[in-house]
Parts: sequence; C-alpha cells; structure tokens
Amino acid sequence: MTKLATLIATVVVCALTGIGVAVADDDSKKKRENPDSIVTCFPNGEYRVSAASVPDSINSDQCPGFLASACSPCIRSLEKQGCKVLDVIVSVVEGSDPQATYSLSCKKP
Repeated sequence: MTKLATLIATVVVCALTGIGVAVADDDSKKKRENPDSIVTCFPNGEYRVSAASVPDSINSDQCPGFLASACSPCIRSLEKQGCKVLDVIVSVVEGSDPQATYSLSCKKP
C-alpha cells in the first residue's frame, strides 16, 4: 500500500513539475520590450524630474527637466500617451536621498 501511495505521489509531483516547466517556457517566448525612454526623479521636497529622455513623437510638456515639475504627473502623462513603465530602479548614494529612474517603452505603432 505504501509503495502505491509513493508511486502516486511521484506521478503527481512529476506532472505538476511538467506543467510548471511548460508555463515557464511560454513566458520565455514572449518578446521583451526594450526601454527607449528614461525619466529620472530626485527628491526635492517631493520627487521632481531631474532628467527626461523621450522620443520626439511623445509630448513631454509635463516632464520639462531639472526639478521644474513633479515626477508623478510626468509619468502619468507618458502612460496616457501609450508609454509603458518597464522597470523602476531606485538608487541610493551614501549621504544623499534615493533617486528613482523609470525605464519606459514609448514606441508608437
């Protein structure tokens, strides 16, 4: 009886592992988007845009640059225009506040 239970448990584990590998394989085939835009935000009371690089086809009025505007409206404006945030990197340099760098894909179809 215990051999049968062990055999059934082994078959179930192998089946679930196979399903997990199949699902993981499907994710790896998805095309990865490359960032074409970067917005860096630095705390100055609130997070403000310290640098922005977006394609000319994107309206960047909400992201004028060095601490002139808040970061949140800039990112929201870019998202409304079809940009997709791919990654956010928070970096901390000793003795200063953390800055956030947003990697975006803003390609228009």
